[in-house]
Amino acid sequence: MSKNVALIVAGIVFTVVAVAHVLRLYYGLDISIGGIAVSRNVSVIGAIVSGVLALWMFLAACRCKGCSSCGCIKQ
Repeated sequence: MSKNVALIVAGIVFTVVAVAHVLRLYYGLDISIGGIAVSRNVSVIGAIVSGVLALWMFLAACRCKGCSSCGCIKQ
């Protein structure tokens, strides 16, 4: 598996997580873990962090495509 594929898969996973956080905020879903209510602020932070990580993975995959210095497979 090339580095590009791994970066793209990671970007997709982080995107799914970000969308899940945004959907929780949009629909106002309540979540509790071990009987303790989880604040919606956690989803705000989670959406921002996972969105930034997704963008970072996709940008890294684009930058890595075809370069010779990072060891990626040229396409």
